[in-house]
Amino acid sequence: MQKKNYCPWLTWIRSRCKTNMLLQMKLTSLLLTGAFCTIYATATSQTITLSVKKLGLKEVFTAVKQQTGYVVFYNQGDLAESQLVSVTASALPLADFLKLVLKDQPLEFRIRGNSIILSRKAPVSAPLPASPPANWPVTIVVQSSDGTPLIGATIRVKNSSLSAATGPDGSCTLNVSAGSILVASYVGFDSREITIKTPSAARQFTIALNAAISKLDATVVVAYNTTTQRRSTGAISVVKGETIASLPNRSFDRSLQGTVPGLLVTGGNGQPGGGASNMLIRGIATAVGGSARLPLFVIDGVPVTQDMTQRSFNLGTTPVTNPLAQINPGDVESYTVLKDAAAIALYGSKASNGVILITTKKGHAGKTNVKFRQQVDVASLIHSREPDVLNKEEYLTLLREAYKNANSTLWTDATIDADLKKRFPSLTKAPGDSALYEPSNWKSLIYNNAAITTNTELSLSGGNDKTLFYLNLSYLDQKGIAKASGYKRASVRYNFSNRPASWINLGLNTSFSFNRQETPSQSENPTELFGFPYTAPPVYPAYLQNGAYYLPSTTGTNYNLSNPAAALQWNVNRSIYYRAMGTLFAETYFLNHFKFRTDLGGDFMLSQDKTKTDLRLPISTIQGLGEVSAFDRVRTRIISTNVLQYNNVFRQKHSLQVLMGQEAQTIYANSIAATSRGFTAPYFEEVAAGSTVVYGSLSTTGNSAKETQHSLFSQANYNYESKYLLSGSVRRDGSSKFGAHNRYGNYWSLGAGWIISNESFMEKTSHWLSYLKLRGSIGTAGNSSSLTATTRYSLLSLGGNYDGAATAMLSVFPGNPDIKWEKQFSKDLGLEFNLFKNRFGAAVDLYHRLTSDLIYLVSLPGSSGYSYGFGNVGNMMNKGIEVSVNAAIIHNKQFKWSVDANWSANKNKLVKAYQKENISGYQLRRESEPFNAVYMVRWAGVNPQDGTPQWYDINGKITNSYSLDNRVIVGQIQPKGFGGITNTFSYHALQLSAFLYYQYGNMMYDNNTAALQNDGTLPYLNQSKAALDRWQHPGDQAKNPRRVLNNPDGGTNTSTRYLSPGDFIRLKNVTLSYNLPALAHSTHMSNIRIYAQGNNLALWTKYTGIDPENVTADGNTAFPYPQTKTYSLGVDVSF
Repeated sequence: MQKKNYCPWLTWIRSRCKTNMLLQMKLTSLLLTGAFCTIYATATSQTITLSVKKLGLKEVFTAVKQQTGYVVFYNQGDLAESQLVSVTASALPLADFLKLVLKDQPLEFRIRGNSIILSRKAPVSAPLPASPPANWPVTIVVQSSDGTPLIGATIRVKNSSLSAATGPDGSCTLNVSAGSILVASYVGFDSREITIKTPSAARQFTIALNAAISKLDATVVVAYNTTTQRRSTGAISVVKGETIASLPNRSFDRSLQGTVPGLLVTGGNGQPGGGASNMLIRGIATAVGGSARLPLFVIDGVPVTQDMTQRSFNLGTTPVTNPLAQINPGDVESYTVLKDAAAIALYGSKASNGVILITTKKGHAGKTNVKFRQQVDVASLIHSREPDVLNKEEYLTLLREAYKNANSTLWTDATIDADLKKRFPSLTKAPGDSALYEPSNWKSLIYNNAAITTNTELSLSGGNDKTLFYLNLSYLDQKGIAKASGYKRASVRYNFSNRPASWINLGLNTSFSFNRQETPSQSENPTELFGFPYTAPPVYPAYLQNGAYYLPSTTGTNYNLSNPAAALQWNVNRSIYYRAMGTLFAETYFLNHFKFRTDLGGDFMLSQDKTKTDLRLPISTIQGLGEVSAFDRVRTRIISTNVLQYNNVFRQKHSLQVLMGQEAQTIYANSIAATSRGFTAPYFEEVAAGSTVVYGSLSTTGNSAKETQHSLFSQANYNYESKYLLSGSVRRDGSSKFGAHNRYGNYWSLGAGWIISNESFMEKTSHWLSYLKLRGSIGTAGNSSSLTATTRYSLLSLGGNYDGAATAMLSVFPGNPDIKWEKQFSKDLGLEFNLFKNRFGAAVDLYHRLTSDLIYLVSLPGSSGYSYGFGNVGNMMNKGIEVSVNAAIIHNKQFKWSVDANWSANKNKLVKAYQKENISGYQLRRESEPFNAVYMVRWAGVNPQDGTPQWYDINGKITNSYSLDNRVIVGQIQPKGFGGITNTFSYHALQLSAFLYYQYGNMMYDNNTAALQNDGTLPYLNQSKAALDRWQHPGDQAKNPRRVLNNPDGGTNTSTRYLSPGDFIRLKNVTLSYNLPALAHSTHMSNIRIYAQGNNLALWTKYTGIDPENVTADGNTAFPYPQTKTYSLGVDVSF
């Protein structure tokens, strides 16, 4: 008997539970998709924005693929009879766009998934005409893909002797018959064939020969939007990520050097993961130094944290850490540099130094692509410009001479020997027989012979018509040329987007990196680590006779000489960074012409710095204590952006785009530091192990800060017939950095462009002038990065006890609640043109920038209780010219030679200052002169009678008296001009490129030479062999003055004696690569590429020091971590 259910309602509950479970699973999946979808990345779109004139269908479909990800399938022969297309569309749905494009074409389309399939239209039945003649005339117009007539193209009838050449309008006429096959060919273009089937009503055919889509029509990311170079009214430059991804710098900021006109990049040192480069776009625009001068970096819509996160060992030296190095260059699709008002104004108060937009890679519809890259670098010290220093005998000769010139009566040979044995250790050869040590090989103790770097990347990307993804895993292990130095970075990036419906798109861009950096724990002084191989006395040993390190009792002996070899082994100087960046986005399309996008982004960085000075090494003048410091910082930026965009085309001529947006961001910063001394053993690395806490401004402290900013912005772009362009933008920023009366700032821009080559009166020049565009802009931008979150406050700090109660002390600088934004008004005029069918192209920009309300320290009256305070007290001007050129000198199927070059020149002037003249060291701030002009007494050489130094007075007369009153302006810190030249040669699958960087017009104070030719001022330091050219007897014509122990003559006082031109040309990179298509095909791979490259291969310079690129942002040179010469081998595999 069949058993019945005991509980009939149980079946109903189970069925409902299953249904609910399925619903929960679907909802969970949807929520997870929304949670992990990012907000800013440009996703595949089902709308088309395109404005072209006389473009071939093949190029139109390429643009469709770029904008939507849809792949177009067609028969090559079906396009032969197609007509060139002229169309203007803005945010037009894909299907409507295809109907518009194919309206008068012999083709129709079908959409299947993410594919567009083209086929020939079915023939329309019609009465048969009268029998045509056996032959009839046909006019053939041959054009390039951009519609330029190709003069001299050959048209021949296949399997026939009939042929003709196109005339000035690109056309010719031939008599043909049904079934004739016409072949069109032109040098540098692919040949094409068309078949004549029946007499054409128009009896005219247009043949567009294949050519690559011009860079002018490639998508360019700009502020909160995208455009093309052709349609932009601003001064923008684009660098493809792949062009610099393999450079051994491992940080994109250094790799951009010489690639962008107007962008000056100075690395400062060769430290792996080292400090952010000094980057200036169109000159110095603010008086405050450091990161306040850097451009704004924006990665996928999120401003990058860079300020207040770099660490230096000493004030004025190049930072040894770099937040930008935590970003993997292999993840970057493109860098867009925004320079003029039309381009930067939409970023408002952060944009006066320019903006660099970084767009990361995304997936594309189609099969999944797997890419693997492995690169190995071998770095070595550059020996070609190292100073040639004295040997032991030469050193002692100069030193004894210095003693005797100081006091020949006091300093006899015996007293000199006795004094040297007090200052330096002696080697005991036998009882009663001792001598000074022989020179140590300090280079081998400090540097590695070769430093190996490995970089490995594995990426997956792909998707379909609804979902796109990109995943990249990367690991970098960079060994430093100096021992105990290096940089490691492990990173992952995941970009994802999904279109659950045709009207909505969701996405996620995210990255995480772990970074570990080891840096030598020394400064840039001549007697420290990197100066020591040159200044160490050749009688100063690394090891004593018993094999132990030689350690002087205190650093007060012999001018703070220590033992860098011991410091490298025992000390710790480590930085660990955790970096996470991401954006979530959602965008929706509605009412045909509207799009709304909302973004939520963040940038999180945790840094942990640890330094340890071993107790066996001296600290100040005390030995045996040891010191450990820990410094942890957390910085978080959260940003929300909402943008509403309207796009429409009116009457096929008027294109209008309007966007309105709102943005809010908050920055949280927290730090804590602790330092202790008094360790009982040399193995402790924790602060808690010390017996004494050290208090000071940076020793043991902690603070937190919060900044907020709210912005409203709008922009409008208008285009008439792809000839006349107008743009305008406005932004209003409010920031918590400023007081109530100056909290908000307003910024605006106007831009215009005229594509002259699209005018009808230019048709006669179209055979040689492919493109001509004139553009200009004016507008304002601001700068708030010169300030901190607390600048407007007078801060209090905890003081000592008074009468049993705690006290508070005011900070060094007073608060200024009335401080205002720095403002910049800029003008730009640009001309772009391409010649000879785009074989030659150039762009020229003239600009003028005026920064007002400069923020910097001003002197305060003594009655205020302060010496200095921040205020708005000056105006600064920059004006200059930028030129970029690209030329395809030779271009055929087998061999290609192209050149890309740029040149920039900038003139800087301090227009207005709170003081007519302000001097800091050898740098002058004076109205109507370059900012931080070089201000020195002029060197006049050596007096041949007595060997004393000479200078020029203010009137140009020689004097033996050094006086600061005789200082004059002798140059400027920033170069007057700079640029880069790249030559690229291709032969079949082999490619060779060479990149030169140059700069000129700046002056540098050569601290290298000042230390190595010091006339005995620091008598126990070793000297260069150039110091042997010194005065010894009356009448000597010598380069250097007489040598005296602790020389009081003043020859080493700051003067033009050590001033050197900073001009140089450097062969930065040579790359040789080879593609292996046959091997790739046989192994079922898409491509295999192997390459070798060299970096920093040669240097030509007027600079008298070691390296003109080892310079700080303020033009100071010393002995930083040296630049290296690097050779690399790599392989790229795709499948």
